[in-house]
Formats: sequence, structure tokens, C-alpha cells
Amino acid sequence: MTTDRTARTLDPTYAIARRRFLDAAGRSGADVSTFIHPSAGLEGEDLAIDVAQLGDDAAASVLLIVSATHGVEGYAGSALQSWWLDERAADLDLGRTRVVMIHGFNPVGFSWVRRVNEDNVDLNRNFVDWASPPTNAEYGEIADLLVPSTWSDDAQASTTTALLEVAGEIGLVFQLRQQHGDNAYHDKQREDREQPEGAPLGGLVSFVGAGHVFSLEARRAPPGQLRWRLRWGPR
Repeated sequence: MTTDRTARTLDPTYAIARRRFLDAAGRSGADVSTFIHPSAGLEGEDLAIDVAQLGDDAAASVLLIVSATHGVEGYAGSALQSWWLDERAADLDLGRTRVVMIHGFNPVGFSWVRRVNEDNVDLNRNFVDWASPPTNAEYGEIADLLVPSTWSDDAQASTTTALLEVAGEIGLVFQLRQQHGDNAYHDKQREDREQPEGAPLGGLVSFVGAGHVFSLEARRAPPGQLRWRLRWGPR
């Protein structure tokens, strides 16, 4: 299928991007499943995670393509998914390769043009071993400086000055690496998981949102299938 150049620009809103993806999935003959999110979008629109699947269940290979793990990046990811469905899906040997496309993995961030989800969680940093999640005690010492309770000019000026002092105490990243090795550097850079308003927050549990837990479980299973499950329900 050939489309004009204007059809390949990034969509201006989540709702338009989602509509384009669903239309492209329908034209390609994909099986579509929709998981409604409990939150509303920036313009009051419904939010959802849509999954389009093409190919044989018993295909030897499975290609999983996800957009909007970082919500705001969904505009580019969604456009690429829709383009592929329109322009390349017909060229794929669907007997050998199954394609699973997850559209708008973080629909709140997608719609509200934010990296994180409704709980200020960066989902890309949420894939950790929850039996022993990483911690960052040092972050608590500067959390109030990074996210002050008020955003007045005086507060921003004072917190900026304090943060510069902290930066001076820590030293340049290069010096930290040279003196203490990469582990010390990564310890300082590790995202916070204990401050709900932190920047960024890695998350307290797996995919917490609006009183519900969303999880994606994917694993390979004979004969090469990708078994996956999307679950959205009470904690």
C-alpha cells in the first residue's frame, strides 16, 4: 500500500495516533485486542492498550514491537507501527514469523505528553527483580531539592543553589568514576524508587496505576510461540 507523504507525519494527539493504528491494523487483517485504562486522556478521551497480532500461532519466530513505554515517545513509535502495518505487513512470511504489536503501553504518558505514567513511574525502569528491588538512599537526601513543595521563584532559586552545592560535593562524574569506579557512579545515578514524587521514579511495585496493577508477561514456549498475557485488575 502506498500513501502520500502527509500521511506519514507524526499525529498531533494520542486519540488520532490510536485511530490510525487501529485502522492500519484492520486493513492488515490483524487480530486486535483492547485493554481499557481506567484513567482519562488529556482531552477526556478513552485510554487503552491495543494489541495487534499477525501470523500463525505456531510460527517459529515471534516479533514483539512495543510503543510508548516512555509515553511521549509513543508519537514516533505509533507512527512507525502504523506505517509498518500499511507498508510492510503484506511482505512478511506470516507462516514463519508472528508479529505482536503493543500500541500505547503507557497511554497516560502518551496522551498527556509525559515520559512517566499516572503514578510518576518510568515504566522503562520498572523491569527489575521485585524480590530484591534496587534502592537509593542518597536520593532521599536531595528529593526535596529536586521536587520542592512549591515552585515559586524563590524556591527555585534556593533549590538550584543547594543542588549546585551538592554537585560540588559529589564532584564531576568523571572524577567519581576515576576515584571509585563505575559502581559508585551508577549508585549515584540510579533512579529513586521510594519517593512517589521523585524525578524519575522507578516504581514501588510492578506497574501500579490508579488502584490497579497492569502487567505484561511474555515468554517463549514450544514450538517457538510467544505466550503473553496482559492483566489489568485490582491490586
